[in-house]
Amino acid sequence: MPLTDIVVNDWYREKYLDGIEPTYKQYTDLLDAPPNPINWFRSFTSPYVIADKPDADPARTMVKRAQDCLVAYLKYWMEEIVAKAEPITDPEHKKYVTMKKAKIRDILRRRDPGGPPLVALMGKELAWKALSLLF
Repeated sequence: MPLTDIVVNDWYREKYLDGIEPTYKQYTDLLDAPPNPINWFRSFTSPYVIADKPDADPARTMVKRAQDCLVAYLKYWMEEIVAKAEPITDPEHKKYVTMKKAKIRDILRRRDPGGPPLVALMGKELAWKALSLLF
């Protein structure tokens, strides 16, 4: 999920996110519903969300594909977005992005059911560092 509003700032989606479209299309079988083919329309929610179908896959045969998808997304994120990201120079935009990042972290910390297992597995400090890489 980008911190920049990709509806208002569609240039951001075009510059940083649209390159993952081929990977997204490769893994759309993991979606619960057919994907909308129009990336700018999907950006009203999130343009490249992939989620597995646990109810439709009780034997969890799609887990390997979901893992492959996650690896592809993380690789793209690190090599194409993080490595090529340009600093935010507009102070108002920077203020908004910082506020949104803090709010996402707060929501995840309070509501995400994966938080306690992550803290139990990694410890509080390492779990926070792992989350800070994502958000």
